[in-house]
Amino acid sequence: VQRTLEYGTPRGPQLRSSSTASASPSIAPIDRRLPICFRSIAMTVLPVGLSLILAAAPCAPFEPARSTPLVAPADEERRIDEDIRLAVGLAKDFQFVEMALEVLGGLEGAELSRSQSRQVDRARCDVYGEAALYEPDEDLREERFVQALDQYREFIEDDDSGDEGELARQDLVNLAAQYGQFMDERLEEATGAEAERIRGELEERLNRVSFFATETLVELKSRADLTLKEEGERNQLMLSQGNLLLILGRVAESGTSYLDNAAELMEELALDAGGETAAGLQAYHLIGRVEAERGNADDAVDYYEYVVTTLIPESDEGWESKKEDLPDSTLSAIWSYYEREISWYVDGLVAAGRNERAVSAGLRFYNLLLREGFDLSPFGNVSLLSAARALLDTGGFVGGSTAEGDLRWFATAEDLEAAGVGKRNRTSAAELALEIASRVNRANRFNVLQVRAQRLIREVVESGLEVGPDVLYEAALGSYFGEDFDGAIEGLRMVIAKLETDADRKLFMPKVQNSLGNALRRSGRELEAALAYREGVAIWPGDEEYDAQNASGFYSMMSRLRRDMKDVPEILALFDESEVHQSSLGESGGSIEWRRATRAWEAGNWADCRNACLAIAEDSDYREKAIVRAAACTYRLGELDDAEGEFDHYLQVFIEDPRNRIPGSEAQRAGLRKEARAEAIYNLGQIDKDRGDWAGLLERYATFPEDFSGQNSLIVATLLYRVEGAIETEQLELADRLLARMVNEYPEERNTGSASGKLYNAYVQRFSDAVPDSDEARDLKGSMAETLSLSNRLKGEPTLKELSLESSFWADAEQWERADTILTDIREQFGEQTDEESVRTMRKVILPRHGVVLLELKRINEAHETLAALVPAHDDKEATERPSTKTIQTYCRAVTGWLEGSADSPTRVPGVGGAEALENAAGWLDKIAKGQVKYSCEWFETSFLRIFALLQLGQADSSKSTWASIPMKSIRNEFGPTYSGIAERCGGDNALQNRFRWIAGQVR
Repeated sequence: VQRTLEYGTPRGPQLRSSSTASASPSIAPIDRRLPICFRSIAMTVLPVGLSLILAAAPCAPFEPARSTPLVAPADEERRIDEDIRLAVGLAKDFQFVEMALEVLGGLEGAELSRSQSRQVDRARCDVYGEAALYEPDEDLREERFVQALDQYREFIEDDDSGDEGELARQDLVNLAAQYGQFMDERLEEATGAEAERIRGELEERLNRVSFFATETLVELKSRADLTLKEEGERNQLMLSQGNLLLILGRVAESGTSYLDNAAELMEELALDAGGETAAGLQAYHLIGRVEAERGNADDAVDYYEYVVTTLIPESDEGWESKKEDLPDSTLSAIWSYYEREISWYVDGLVAAGRNERAVSAGLRFYNLLLREGFDLSPFGNVSLLSAARALLDTGGFVGGSTAEGDLRWFATAEDLEAAGVGKRNRTSAAELALEIASRVNRANRFNVLQVRAQRLIREVVESGLEVGPDVLYEAALGSYFGEDFDGAIEGLRMVIAKLETDADRKLFMPKVQNSLGNALRRSGRELEAALAYREGVAIWPGDEEYDAQNASGFYSMMSRLRRDMKDVPEILALFDESEVHQSSLGESGGSIEWRRATRAWEAGNWADCRNACLAIAEDSDYREKAIVRAAACTYRLGELDDAEGEFDHYLQVFIEDPRNRIPGSEAQRAGLRKEARAEAIYNLGQIDKDRGDWAGLLERYATFPEDFSGQNSLIVATLLYRVEGAIETEQLELADRLLARMVNEYPEERNTGSASGKLYNAYVQRFSDAVPDSDEARDLKGSMAETLSLSNRLKGEPTLKELSLESSFWADAEQWERADTILTDIREQFGEQTDEESVRTMRKVILPRHGVVLLELKRINEAHETLAALVPAHDDKEATERPSTKTIQTYCRAVTGWLEGSADSPTRVPGVGGAEALENAAGWLDKIAKGQVKYSCEWFETSFLRIFALLQLGQADSSKSTWASIPMKSIRNEFGPTYSGIAERCGGDNALQNRFRWIAGQVR
């Protein structure tokens, strides 16, 4: 939960100290309960999270085209920044570690400053760190973690001074916490020598990193006044350190002292941050984990309970009262933390032997989910499974309506009857456990949560509850995914025995036989597996999803058996039959090879992919796609000249050969040829790009959208590269037209947003070269504003920084209405953010700018309301934050109003006025004037505004009617009744001098 949660007076379990501190940003602890396949989701909530991404839930792909900064720095600095981002992205999104290191290595030959060199060294640490977090292979991930930790340590030992050194120490500690979590999970599954190795390495490495954490914490705590950002960094370090100590307490031979230190550190954090802040709540959670590790189940539950009930009170009345004035964003944040914590609380209660309380807590969570309509994250699914298991283990009955979300647990059927629960609203605890587990199972296909749900379903079945074939099937899958293949085989055969009607058999047998074949195959029983697949496709055909899978499984098993038993007639006959089924389902040999090539392509195995493509028969429908894909593999292997030759041969020789003519009746082959031609031309354009031949790329892609309609992903990519080519060849008008086409035809595509960003940066570069205040500069400013606005809209969720920049352009262009629209949107979207950077940007940039815009629109009261929140009383010595001089002047203008028209006979635009506000404005203007060079033009401007404010103050409060005459008299004594000399100090402009003459006539 990435925001501070404050709900009243801090409270919590009794600690050894009673001091409290202000709220701080949230840093959540490691959650060992969440399946590691959801690491990518966990990291959106936890900075220290779990460690693997399933193929079913991948991270967003890394954008191949390098993104450029919205404000272009010097070319060399931009190149360094771009290459660093590219390198980290290659490691994070593709695990291309060597390629990422090559990119960084390319920078080492440049003449880098010490700062830039450190930046590159730091990026190398990040490359290994990102690769470790996203690497799916566990052994390689461990290696990447070790490389990253060693790189960070060397970086710090080389020079740990300055912000870079401090940030590196923090990153090292946080990464080590994730490494510790990952290795701790491996340790649970390891045995013997491997377990001892992991335990020893964990203790050694985490001890070493713990030193850095302690050192950095000492430095942070030694500072007198920490900023909000520094408090957040301290809190995160303390939590990471606490997690390190917890893991050390688990793995070290004598871990008691580590656990004691972890508890002590978390107590300190809870007291410093406040018991009801996010950091404090997470500290209490971690103390609970420590108590559980010590074997103090009841104490652990007390801490979990505190966190849970602080987030959402136990009573409905308390919850309704609490949520009454909270915005939806805060409620969602509370829920996201609550749904994670419930699993710890429920499981802790079970461990403490308090099963009835565990069931009640689980039902409380389930009732809230049913009633409130919150979204359920993977954490929530884990908590649902904890609630379901508590129900199954405890037994009994549940009464109430799921529609109303008022379920209650009862020990006996008699208790249900006595409570007056209607028969339609009664169920057994086991049945509700099954219902909840089935819900999780349906919502989490093909990941570890589904496996856990299916295991629980299996336990419900084994408890003796009478269930249908659909539940038996899911229970069998739970055994299969838990690698209990014998149990899965037995369970699937139970499903078959349960099928009593032909309709049920037709529905279930294809998928049951497929799963049975899979389980038999994994058990090494290949002939039985083949026969299971055969029964699915031969005896129970007609299932769109499983026919092809059963045919493929039958063919695959028989292919293996045929190799081993070439002389067995029965095996050869079955192999022939498997080929018939394969062929009848459209599975020709060419398509099989093409699928193999495609898998190799997607895995980045270019050589294997090329070999598979070249093995496809000449008469296969996939022949031409295979020719082009083989050339594409050559290109990916870096052999540009050879790849270009192969693409050109296909386009200019192969297609033109009469022997390769495709009859009009063969629509499928014609469609595949079109796809192959599109891929060939696209890759040739990429070769042009790699060579820097932008003119060639523009020519090659010129008619691509028209020639290959339907190939949308490639079309959008070619349009993006044409925009980039037009920019590189200084054809910004062409780039504008291409971008307009992308916006019109592909408004939702990511590449459209990338194109707008690239064009914006091109305008920024050209603007930096233009003559200031020239017509060209003004035109470019408008183009920059329009393009940035488009880029922000296309992104869907632009950052505060990007929207702030857009608003500044509209304000600079004096497009006040458009500036007001975007500033209003910013305030609505980011006004409730509590992180330090957002708060600072809102107070220092957005609100002052909006005040100026509102004044220009003559919406005086709104401007004053916006600015008054920023400007304290001029004599407030306790004010912790002073706004900028410009903000104060804008505020004063909103209070006093201003003059328009001729200097001799001006028209007054009134401000909000009011004696108190006018006196405050005059006081601020006096302070500002004292900080300026006396009798300079800016001093005269400020003094005029002060006199103008005092004049109005005298009109509002007669006791102060002479205040304006004092500074007026002083200036008149110095410069005479005509105020001669003021114009000379203002560069010859006599407007201000005439203003003084006018106001002299107003002052008594």
